[in-house]
Amino acid sequence: MSGSGHPESSGSSGGEVITHSQALETVCQTRKQPGIRQLAETKESGTLLLHILIIPYISSLINHTNTMNYFALIVAALVPMIMGMIFYHPKVMGNAWMEANGFTMEHVKANMPKPTMYILTLVTSFLLAAFFWAWVTGAGEADGPQTTGPEGQNYVTFQHGLAHGLIFGITVLLPIFTSMAIFEMRSRKWAIVNILYWTLTAMVMCGIISMWR
Repeated sequence: MSGSGHPESSGSSGGEVITHSQALETVCQTRKQPGIRQLAETKESGTLLLHILIIPYISSLINHTNTMNYFALIVAALVPMIMGMIFYHPKVMGNAWMEANGFTMEHVKANMPKPTMYILTLVTSFLLAAFFWAWVTGAGEADGPQTTGPEGQNYVTFQHGLAHGLIFGITVLLPIFTSMAIFEMRSRKWAIVNILYWTLTAMVMCGIISMWR
């Protein structure tokens, strides 16, 4: 901070360099000197405000609007619910899921989630989509989002997202559900059904986010 300065013109000294710390000290001192308060506010405090608050805010705003596709995140957030309707259908994996949890169709129909729970699910799915966006696009890296690989391969594809989703399933979901199955005394079928559902869901979500940037 103290090593960078900005030239300011003064009436008697032609031009002098005022650092941020000096500007802050000057602004504080001028509170006791009403005669030059306006000058300090328009020069030192104005420069300090510009470099500490305004420029970083505009820079971050431009960065976010140019990199994050909120429509893609909203669509991706709908994937867990849509995939659940398909995956847990009785003709797909629904019967295996009910057997693994000790449920019956009557029990499931009698204990359907309240509408507010679906809203909560969408909110948490959006948080997951935001994480996938930062991870798949490389937005969390120092050099920002990555669209091409080191050898020129295109990263803005559905297939690139599928690979990320599969990696997420193997390195994150598999260890988590395996540990839960062991220590919560769940069946192997329970772990397989959950790992398969969430891995497929992650692959589709990452594919959408990678392709639609």
